[in-house]
Amino acid sequence: ITDGTYVIDVAGQGLRGKDCVKISDGNFTITSGKDAIKSDNEEDEYRGYVYITGGTFNIDSDADGIYGYNMVDIEGGEFNITTSKSSTADSYKGIKSDLYIYIDGGTIDINSADDGIHSDGNVYIVDGTITISSSDDGIHANGMLQIDGGTITITNSYEGLEATYVLINGGTIYVTATDDGINASSITNAYICSVEINGGYVSVTVGQGDTDGIDSNGYI
Repeated sequence: ITDGTYVIDVAGQGLRGKDCVKISDGNFTITSGKDAIKSDNEEDEYRGYVYITGGTFNIDSDADGIYGYNMVDIEGGEFNITTSKSSTADSYKGIKSDLYIYIDGGTIDINSADDGIHSDGNVYIVDGTITISSSDDGIHANGMLQIDGGTITITNSYEGLEATYVLINGGTIYVTATDDGINASSITNAYICSVEINGGYVSVTVGQGDTDGIDSNGYI
């Protein structure tokens, strides 16, 4: 899709391309009972991805907002994503991938009933303005969560940033969490459990009780 205005209200998925969904511009209002934007080819490592470089997206989903099995790649656009729990789905994340999420630009506002941004693999954030309120983790990666730039504001979450290996090289990050602000937990053997901060600005506020600003089950 390269342009146009789309108003979609469905009980199923809003936009689904098994091999890929590619969008460079357009105005999208999507209300869906299942995933709003989805690509789920698991059989080919070069397919099953969502690639967005521009456009305006207002998403209200009873499942995942944006899901790409192999990758979600966002390099521009304006996103307002709200997810809610329903009896027809078992995942309610704002942006989700089983392998990779790459964000290099755009303005992303997520209000999620589950993780705001979630990958069973890795998450890479190079640039962009991201605001998240979630009922679980703000940003979660089973493997590596790498932040090189951008502005990330997690206004409300259970844990703010969580991965086996949290690597912060730059950017401006504000985290408000009821549990740990930044947490490195041994979720996968692919990385050594660590929090590594080489630069940037990081502000963490956590709730009362047994909570930590920065917590690693391995190294800091």
